[in-house]
Amino acid sequence: MAVLDGVLFIPCYFKHLGWELHRLSESGDAIELELDVYPGGASSTPSLFTLHDSEVFFAADDGVQGGALWKYNSTHGATLAATISPNVDLSAGVGMVSFGKALVFAADYPGAGIEPVKFDPVTSQVTLLADIEQGPTGVSAKHFCVLGSRLFFTVFDTSSTSRLYQYSDAGGASEVQSSPENPSYLAAVGNVLFMAGSDSAHGAELWKFTEQGGAELARDIKAGPSSSSPVQLEAGAHVLFMVAETDSSPSSNRPRLCSYNPSTDEFHDSVEPVFLGVTMLMPFSNSVLFRAMTHLTLAVSNGVIEPHCIGVTNKLDNSNSNKLDNSNSNKLDNSNSNKLCIAVVVCHCVPHVIRDIVTVTEFRPDRQPFGITEPSRWTCWKCWF
Repeated sequence: MAVLDGVLFIPCYFKHLGWELHRLSESGDAIELELDVYPGGASSTPSLFTLHDSEVFFAADDGVQGGALWKYNSTHGATLAATISPNVDLSAGVGMVSFGKALVFAADYPGAGIEPVKFDPVTSQVTLLADIEQGPTGVSAKHFCVLGSRLFFTVFDTSSTSRLYQYSDAGGASEVQSSPENPSYLAAVGNVLFMAGSDSAHGAELWKFTEQGGAELARDIKAGPSSSSPVQLEAGAHVLFMVAETDSSPSSNRPRLCSYNPSTDEFHDSVEPVFLGVTMLMPFSNSVLFRAMTHLTLAVSNGVIEPHCIGVTNKLDNSNSNKLDNSNSNKLDNSNSNKLCIAVVVCHCVPHVIRDIVTVTEFRPDRQPFGITEPSRWTCWKCWF
């Protein structure tokens, strides 16, 4: 997901289109097809959405180029970014970030294996950023995060452990010493880099890295050796969002949506009914978006479930790709007889913590995205803090 000029761009599924690039208005009441990258019912599966220089870049497969790089701007709509040279396979990518004048991601680079590479939108050239594992083996590089003039990321190499690396144009790539075990999910708030990490004394918890103090425990969310296992870290305005198990989690240890304010050390978890498989946290319009699945039969604590529906008229029109036209969109419509019912959860929480949670849109009614096969409902939710 990515936001450009107040519009949210998302991968969305319809039976006659497959997974393709759509957009959602800021009001959250209309979904519109932006581009059918892979024409017909086949899916291009857009991913790695990244905002760079007033354009949204993403990876997609049109059935011809393979895992190619595409872009969207308000002038030309969505187009193939360029013919990438040398030919690299973006399908291996597990993250992309804007760094300086380039885009950095992991890709299968000829002769080097899967390594961090950078793409110059001006020259349309892909070059090797760093050869962490010399030779054709490569490493699994992901969780890219920019902090100041440096790029941080994690690598999973032949030693079968995750390690924290940093890169700068002046110093190249080097491992960050004294970092926690198995660092992951990097996010920067101010001048502090946060990450999930573990040690024997605290289990898997929230860690931070600063120039002055190096790597240290930021917060022991579940005190002692028990693990809160934070994932999906996402930086908001002075606040860090995450999904973690907390002391108030139910006995099933379902993770909860949480927020952490580094300046005040305040930590809050939501009191919404337990969501399953929370992913893709992203700040959006004074709220945070996330994708999760739930059931209409879930018990609700301190909140109510109300049925709302998305009209599935499928009146998609891409004749004007640069303007969101609600008349040719899939609308939130409670009166349409052709409906797909979903749940809207409104949680009455402590003011200024998590105020309420509502459905933005359901991604797919009949099959799970990205290889998940357990039948349930995947929905995009919006939560105000």
